[in-house]
This record gives sequence, structure tokens and C-alpha cells, in this order.
Amino acid sequence: MRTEDLIHFCAPGRLIIGNGSRHQLPQLLARLGYRSGVLVTDAFFAEKTPWVKEYTEAAERLGISTIVYAGGLPDPTTGLCDEATAVLRDQLGGKQPDHVIALGGGSNIDLAKALTLTLPQGRPIAEFAGDIGGCRPLPMIALPTTSGTGSEATPGAILLDPANATKIAVMDNALRPQIALIDPEFTYTCPPRVTADAGIDAFTHAIESFLTLDSALFERAGNPDPGYSG
Repeated sequence: MRTEDLIHFCAPGRLIIGNGSRHQLPQLLARLGYRSGVLVTDAFFAEKTPWVKEYTEAAERLGISTIVYAGGLPDPTTGLCDEATAVLRDQLGGKQPDHVIALGGGSNIDLAKALTLTLPQGRPIAEFAGDIGGCRPLPMIALPTTSGTGSEATPGAILLDPANATKIAVMDNALRPQIALIDPEFTYTCPPRVTADAGIDAFTHAIESFLTLDSALFERAGNPDPGYSG
């Protein structure tokens, strides 16, 4: 690895790996001083698993309030993000959350990353495309439920813009989760198809890393902290 790679490689602030490690999260967040959060997930995890209720009840006992947004969808759109922003800001009633938690695959994590930017002021996510303009996102905690996304360790969110049927990238090292909690038990109930798709996803990213051009070959416009590496 080159010195340049080391400079621009930004891992999550905390990487926690272990069976059942999700049960540590409420105590950790309380110790870090968090008191008001938003948990971003989808209907399956909110309704078909005990994980959301287990977390919110344990967090509440420690003085951490949590609003759950269970409207996550595959390949989230800019419209979904803006809609979720409006819904959550209304539920927050003018209060500012101090963290955002993502539970799910890459789609839920990407949506949560986008919400860390839009929730503070209610700005549309399209304003952050390409460059977040020095905005400081809310701290984020990622709880991936598949093995393929890698979004819990990357600096950006990918959203579909339905207006022109293209994907936009919201990229900055500040979007890397503060905590990436990898609990293998989240994957035990994955359907075989999802497990297979996650494996192909991880394999594709490995091939991509091997074949793509070195990022150092591209103009960084004097940016001392580019939101990518490789």
C-alpha cells in the first residue's frame, strides 16, 4: 500500500464485529452521550424481526429516545429521501436528533447516510450531490444485515434520481459511519436468494477493485480529503 492510499483511507471510527454484538449498542451510545436518534430501516425488519423493538426498548431504558422510520425501499430515490426528511422532521417537532442508525442492507444504509445531511435543515438531497459543501452530517451508526454492501465502511450514498433515470452519488469522508456494528446473527435469517445476491455483490466489488483505474490518476481539484480511495 502506498503512502497516498494510507492518507486517504478512512475506516469507520469504531468497527465492532461479533455474534450478538448488537446488544452492546444501547450502552455504547449512552456512554458516548447520545440521547435522541432516528433509526432507518424497512417494513420487514420493523415488523418481522425483534431487532428494532429490542433496540428501542433497551435504548429507552438508558435515556435514549428513538424515532423509527421503516419506509426504506430497494434502490432508494431522491424523492424517497426528501419524503422521509419531511416525515421525520414533522415527528421530531423541531428537535434535532444527535445520531442516525441504519439497519438493513445497502439501500437502507444509503438512505440513512442521505438523511444525516437532510434532517438538520430539511434541504433536498439533490443539493448535496457530488459535493456536500462543507456540511457536517449527523453521526451515523450502521448495522448491516447482508454481507455484500460494504456501505457501512464507505464514504458515500447512491440514490436514484427518477427525473432522469440516473443514479446520483453523495460523497464525502464525513459520511463514513462513526460506528459499523457487524453482527453475523443478522444474516442467519436471510433468504437463500438474498445471501446469494450478497455474495455476488461482494465478488463484483472485488473484481471492480482489481480492474478499475487508480483513483490517483484522476483530477481531485485540489481537494485534500477526497471522498474515495483505491
